[in-house]
Amino acid sequence: MILNSTNIDFRAKLLLESFSSELRLLATDHQIDFSLTTNEALALAIFEAYRGSQRVAPNPCVGCVVLDQHGRFLAKGHHEFYGGPHAEVNALNGLTEEQLKEAHVIVTLEPCAHQGKTPSCAKTLANLPIKKVTYGLKDPNPLVAGAGAEILKTAGKEVHLYNPAGYDLDLTQELEEVAEIFLFNFRFKKTFLSLKWAQSLDGKTALLNGESKWITNPLSREYSHFLRSIHDATMVGANTIVEDNPLLNIRMENVDKKSKIVIFDPYGKVLVKEKEFQFTEVHQSENIYYLIDELESKRINPTKQFESILESKVSNIIFLDKTKGFYDPLKINDKLFDKGLKSVLIEGGAKTIQFFLKNCEWQRIYTFIAPIILGQGQSYSEAIVNHSMENKIRLNYSKSFSFGADLLLSGISGNYN
Repeated sequence: MILNSTNIDFRAKLLLESFSSELRLLATDHQIDFSLTTNEALALAIFEAYRGSQRVAPNPCVGCVVLDQHGRFLAKGHHEFYGGPHAEVNALNGLTEEQLKEAHVIVTLEPCAHQGKTPSCAKTLANLPIKKVTYGLKDPNPLVAGAGAEILKTAGKEVHLYNPAGYDLDLTQELEEVAEIFLFNFRFKKTFLSLKWAQSLDGKTALLNGESKWITNPLSREYSHFLRSIHDATMVGANTIVEDNPLLNIRMENVDKKSKIVIFDPYGKVLVKEKEFQFTEVHQSENIYYLIDELESKRINPTKQFESILESKVSNIIFLDKTKGFYDPLKINDKLFDKGLKSVLIEGGAKTIQFFLKNCEWQRIYTFIAPIILGQGQSYSEAIVNHSMENKIRLNYSKSFSFGADLLLSGISGNYN
């Protein structure tokens, strides 16, 4: 695995920086014969889990490390792609029963209890001569949710839910973050929404005339494609389509994921002229979704042709509800989830970002900050009015990472904790 700026989550990079030199070598696929604490093994498993982030959805990123009876490192593995072997199976692959005698298996998420596209990991582990299993988080999937741990206990294995007491580094938040989309989907039955934008030091996302290419450097822009690759879909507003005519696809080597796009297009101005925009050249029609205000769009486009377009696209249209006088972001989220979109990266423009930001309907923010000052210009936050510091929007568990001279700052919303 090549550790460059674009093929792994920045949170994994930050975790890697905390590793000892030996642990860092293990993370980069060197084989070293030495002992690990449970915490060190779990940290390594978290890092390993991120390696599947572009290919496992809607399953979670999961990593696994196996230690022998003396605590020495034996193997590691991760869930590589949806429908493929789980992390535990990949970690165990190639190990003999002799090596596994009294071994300790450390995994980031509770081993699955049910058979789906792959066999039950809990049952697989139960039939091996291992002594102990430590798992980082309880699986919220009702098909697992404690049942995996119970299978192992019934088989006579020592089973431990991760407890950070006694360790210098508490990995609880890292465990949450590596599987955050999956966990959020099951806990709240909602779509995980990430907001992403690039800004200058003075908080501008574009000049007054709308020009925004380029605020950030090539490394940051390349990493933005990684962010697209770990979400089910990318959302932009209609004005972004009209003004920038973007492709909105994933342009990364060795990534062939067919991403989906969502266009916030209340008045149907993109929908009615869809073929004029280049995103239709790289996205299949079934992967293009529209947020449409049916009444307003028909008022602005009062033709039989437009009604025919609405009818032909109905399976990919999410109709906006304005019965309360405004578009309800909670209902939009519900409808995105009903369409099977488990995660959406909202990239712009400024008004679309503002809509979700001010309504606090988002789960994570990624903001790239460039060392430039634009002066007067457009901002993602100009429509947000606070009359008290108590109402300020705060990122929880925020982390930062450098991409050359640019800074990526990211954190999560406290609304759903």
